[in-house]
Amino acid sequence: MKRYQLFGLFCALCASLIIFSCKKEKEIKIPVTSIALDRTDVVLDKGQTSSLTATLEPAEATANTVSWTSSATDVVTVSADGASATIKAVKGGTATVSVTCGGKSASCEVAVVPEGAVDLGMVMTRGDGTTYHLFWAKTNLSEDGFCAKPEDAGDYFAWGETEPYYKKGHALDDPCSNWRKDESGYDWASYKFMSKGLLTRYCVTERPEDFWGEGEPDNKTRFSDYDYVDDAARVILGGKWRTPSPEEWGQLLEQCTMTYTDDYKGTGMAGSIFTGKKEGYTDKSIFLPAVGHRARLNVYQYQKRSSYMSSQCTENESLSNYAVFLDARHGISWRYAYLRSQGLPVRAVWE
Repeated sequence: MKRYQLFGLFCALCASLIIFSCKKEKEIKIPVTSIALDRTDVVLDKGQTSSLTATLEPAEATANTVSWTSSATDVVTVSADGASATIKAVKGGTATVSVTCGGKSASCEVAVVPEGAVDLGMVMTRGDGTTYHLFWAKTNLSEDGFCAKPEDAGDYFAWGETEPYYKKGHALDDPCSNWRKDESGYDWASYKFMSKGLLTRYCVTERPEDFWGEGEPDNKTRFSDYDYVDDAARVILGGKWRTPSPEEWGQLLEQCTMTYTDDYKGTGMAGSIFTGKKEGYTDKSIFLPAVGHRARLNVYQYQKRSSYMSSQCTENESLSNYAVFLDARHGISWRYAYLRSQGLPVRAVWE
């Protein structure tokens, strides 16, 4: 009898162990309830690397296999090691790096500063409330691309035109007699979007009988309205390069410190230096040489004024475009109006 009791006790103990084991097995299947990254916004220079770390909740989650992806591997690559990853900037652009585990996900927006640009720490807000990083070209625009040096003038473009009127190498001729066509440039007679005294593109008002210049309105005022086909920066440089908007010029003045100089780094060129204000960006700057503008045969205000094109023409009448006007000695304006037929230098930006 005692033997049967011991056997029964043994069976009961085994059953208890099996039940406990099954219960324990069920208990250790703990799902992930959330996942987060230590950073959600990163800016890198080409070739630079950085790390991202994912944190799972709860910490004791058992379904903890983590996967990483990049939305644009030609811009940013990802090398993963569990909940940690190394991201590397390949070329200028933006990419979303995502991490997923147990049906939960988190992401980080990565912006790579393109070649030829500098990050001044500028963050812009769109009309819908979203933000973007704005990078500025280090040098002015020429018909062949970026100028070689910050103090170079580059070329002068009429607003909405993508090549100069003068022959290559004659940007600073004053007066100029070396034209690509028989007629001179930078006046209404040569302007691309003027025909028989009337504008043919970027026109916002009807033409009054006693007012010269207004054509059939298309109610367009910005290069983006025609997908940047008239933006010299986009056409020449490609990618996401473009001419700055008036708002972006305004924020350059707001988010950076401007210093005027008569002699930039011993080059003899006058102009304005813009330096980042934010912590970590006070060693980053761009120089805008005071190269004036072109009208008809001549260059005006060279070495006295920086007048740079924006991507918008004026709204009340369409004959002018907004430009930034920089002269620390006599004042600053970033909504100065120039006739669209006049030639201005371009400093490109990348969004």
